[in-house]
Amino acid sequence: MKRSILLSLMFVTYLVGFSQTDYAETNELSFNLPILYNKTTITNVYGPTRQISGTGISSGINISYKKIISNGIYVQIGLGYFAQNFSLRRPYEDSDFILLLRTTRKYTYHCLERLLGLGYKSMIGKKYFFDVSANYHQLRTFKQKYFSRDGQNITETKYQYQFASILSVTPSFQRTISDKIKISTGIVIPVITSWKKDIRFDENRNDTYSPSFHLGIQIGVHYHF
Repeated sequence: MKRSILLSLMFVTYLVGFSQTDYAETNELSFNLPILYNKTTITNVYGPTRQISGTGISSGINISYKKIISNGIYVQIGLGYFAQNFSLRRPYEDSDFILLLRTTRKYTYHCLERLLGLGYKSMIGKKYFFDVSANYHQLRTFKQKYFSRDGQNITETKYQYQFASILSVTPSFQRTISDKIKISTGIVIPVITSWKKDIRFDENRNDTYSPSFHLGIQIGVHYHF
């Protein structure tokens, strides 16, 4: 994972050096759809199998405002929704039945996202732009769903707490559609990911864990003004 991050940063550096000196000097309102894949290993409190591994594909939507500050460098702030998914088979307590344990097939944290970032954008052709940004994402969960392995039960809770902190780097390419509209595709590279553990699995919510692999893509529509 560290090697892939290093190669990605070297690629970003090359593209910045290759790009032209014509800067994008307009502010921007962006609508983005990120999709992230994770591979995670975690230790169960319950059950005969303590250490388990699984994957998950998560997605969301966010809107951000980018303000140019100097020579293609911008700051951005944003808000959004993100559904963090885990396909892990974990024993958990069913709140409807005393001392009854079920096993999850998957579980989801529905989150509000807050975004703060710093980026750089430059033209690499008449219709194309290269954009790279470093972003801090804060995910605050407001609803949690646990799907049982037998498919007969869905447990839903509505605890509200800060679930995740993510520091990511996102290189992307934009293509001009009109004077005001651009579309983009990019790679989301989470450099640091920290998730809170879950009291549903009898864990301490103050403890954190991280994925062994975390990577994603992002598509966007951008309005310039």
